[in-house]
Amino acid sequence: MENIKEFEQLIYKRISCKLCHESNRMCHFEKFFDETDEKLLGLWDPLHFGNLLCSEILIIGQDYSNVDYLEKAKRSREQLYIQEEKSPTNKKIRRYLNKVEWKEKPIYFTNAVLCIKFGTMSAKIDRKWVENCSEEFLKPLIAEYLTNLRTIITLGEGALSAIKYLDLNTINKPFKNVVAKPQLVKIDQKPYKLIPMYHPACHLDVVRKSTGKEPEEIWRSIKL
Repeated sequence: MENIKEFEQLIYKRISCKLCHESNRMCHFEKFFDETDEKLLGLWDPLHFGNLLCSEILIIGQDYSNVDYLEKAKRSREQLYIQEEKSPTNKKIRRYLNKVEWKEKPIYFTNAVLCIKFGTMSAKIDRKWVENCSEEFLKPLIAEYLTNLRTIITLGEGALSAIKYLDLNTINKPFKNVVAKPQLVKIDQKPYKLIPMYHPACHLDVVRKSTGKEPEEIWRSIKL
């Protein structure tokens, strides 16, 4: 329970953080919801299949959508998650996870960037945003609070770059050459298995051309 109380302090640190807000291209997601809503580290928190204390697997995405997507929810988190259940990316993640033998293991989801960007869904993510979130929030999440964590899965190059900020020895080969190939990383001197994966939104032709496989086949090949 003490760990949970300390984790709440990390959440409030994130809520007060404005390291990336100088350009006015980024804001806190709390502004789109009722003030009484539960405070979260990231908007993927309620969707994870495990919880903070028992998750063995961490899946890291790049960022959570954009301001327009949140505005459609009209200050309702419930409406937001209804939208999310219908989103193509979320459907693909669930379909891929249903293909693997370890789908019943506790999983925690987060993003490399925790605040919300203005612009389109595909608007550029600044390198500094990833660097700031990695050092201030991803590192303590992994090393201090996910106490049962064994495996980190990154979705796309943006998410993988978040781990590279925390372990400078992370592979520097072309992304297509490291997909689904586990390697050891150390974060705050603790060892973890890292498995880079394509982002679910990546075009199927790109995945097929670079790997010769279907995404479901790649996910089934993962051994934890």
